[in-house]
Amino acid sequence: MVDINNLTPIQQEVYEVAKILRGYTEPIEANICGCFYKEPELLYGFTNLSIEDFLHNVWKVYFSIIKDLVINEKKTFIDEYTISFYLEQHPKLKLEYEKYGGYSIIDKIKEYVNVANLEGYIIDLNKWCAVYELNKQKYPIRDKLSTYTDWTLEDIYTDLEVRLTNVILNKDAGMDKVYDISDGIDDMIESAKKGEEMGLELLNMPMLNRATGGMRLGDLEMITAITNEGKSTIMRILWLPTLLLMGEKVICVLNEEGKDKVQRDLIIWYVNNAIKDGDIDKYTFKSGKWTKKQEDDISKAIAWLKSMKNKKLLTIIPLKRYTVDSMIKIINKYAMLGVKYFVLDTFKMSTGANTSNYRIELINDSVKLYDVCKEAGQNVHLLCTFQSNKGSARQKYLSIDNLAEAKSVVDVFSTCVMFRKVRNDEKSCGSNPLKVRRIEIDANGVAHQVLVELDERKSYIIFFVSKSREGDKNQQIVAEIDFGRNKIVELGYTYIDMD
Repeated sequence: MVDINNLTPIQQEVYEVAKILRGYTEPIEANICGCFYKEPELLYGFTNLSIEDFLHNVWKVYFSIIKDLVINEKKTFIDEYTISFYLEQHPKLKLEYEKYGGYSIIDKIKEYVNVANLEGYIIDLNKWCAVYELNKQKYPIRDKLSTYTDWTLEDIYTDLEVRLTNVILNKDAGMDKVYDISDGIDDMIESAKKGEEMGLELLNMPMLNRATGGMRLGDLEMITAITNEGKSTIMRILWLPTLLLMGEKVICVLNEEGKDKVQRDLIIWYVNNAIKDGDIDKYTFKSGKWTKKQEDDISKAIAWLKSMKNKKLLTIIPLKRYTVDSMIKIINKYAMLGVKYFVLDTFKMSTGANTSNYRIELINDSVKLYDVCKEAGQNVHLLCTFQSNKGSARQKYLSIDNLAEAKSVVDVFSTCVMFRKVRNDEKSCGSNPLKVRRIEIDANGVAHQVLVELDERKSYIIFFVSKSREGDKNQQIVAEIDFGRNKIVELGYTYIDMD
């Protein structure tokens, strides 16, 4: 028993609020257990629920029994005999079970619970458990408890985030700062001398870097192509490795695919790009039929990825439900932890938004993202993948117009990089070959233009820098790509007339 008189005022506050919260959760915990004993198969829809989510030992006991019986022992019917037989193998748990009333408690709660309300019970339990943790960490929440009763966990999070922002980030009461044109100019020039005005440059892509100005903080960047053209793969084999090898922390938010594809693509990228004589394609990787060298190379790639864990270089967040507000919360949270680079794969309309106002919804969402990322906001870089209009497949030249209704979204983006695959007739042996050139420096230091042959057996893509506030977008950039091995090599530039 806690002697409250021996506690400090803050400890007394925490203790008293904890008692109140335990009072809130007790009937909820009882209802949840009652639902599971009434219809055990419901547990399969809530496998993430654990005994740590319960505050009362009595319901920890009853929940652990039903979960073990259903999830681990695959029981489909639960009665007093089933539980008794199970508890004979768990004597300590049996003592607790009998102390709390045994099966008679189960009979009582099964009578009055409505299983249709189970999801609501669990949502309420999650909310109060989160508040309980806040109280343990000495957050001053006592005066908010009555308000929290009517709020969702999302409402509570938003309220805390706003209060924190008001106290720390907006200490100047939201007033925009005013500068004279000469303020900080010497620092800016010094930064330019060091090359710091250039954004973080993509590995081995000098022409694309010149065209985009690199990944600059405070900017939104978009990479777009038609569906199934390889937007996510390009992001994973060009942008992500650059950030990781530069030692930059990056948050990769996924709303269509899971973390496994990111892991697989980075492993294959590392084997084929970072290991001498490394060679494995996606088919071989997925088949598991590896040579000894391939297995050794994969182990090296895994060690590379695991070496980032302590530094938290790459955090992957697969969203169950994408909204622009959830993305903004992620950016705010991790930016305050020092992260400067974010990836959103894929930028699209928020779940639950009004589909009849597709264009307006996307524009509003892009403005919200820019406001949080810009220099006056969190000053971070956000790369978004985005799907362009399906009609783009028939065009040779890509521009912002290929985004159709969504083209106004690009207004707030600093950079928009579009790409498509080179068609067979555009290769050197085709009927309409591209003239691809690159600059080479000879032994005397003289620059020459050299024509590049496009082999009909290989694959190529063309980058169109449709918008760039910091670079040159007058030419198109051709790169050789092996999607099977996650290899990409910049070859040269070309000029394509608009359709």
